[in-house]
Amino acid sequence: MENGHALDLGLLPELAEALDCTVTYLLGLSSDPHSWRPDRPQLRPPNGAEVPHRPLRTEARTGLTANN
Repeated sequence: MENGHALDLGLLPELAEALDCTVTYLLGLSSDPHSWRPDRPQLRPPNGAEVPHRPLRTEARTGLTANN
């Protein structure tokens, strides 16, 4: 890899074991070297600016009852 040669993807598990991390971490999908689950994607606009945080709407639906 350091010499610009492609890596055989079949070797990723062995490489991860040798480096004491997961394949998910090697692929850059997780910031935790021991997590198999990918991090949640960060939504960013194309220009790289921060996305303003907007809380989820938790308002109850009108016209619904517990039986609906």
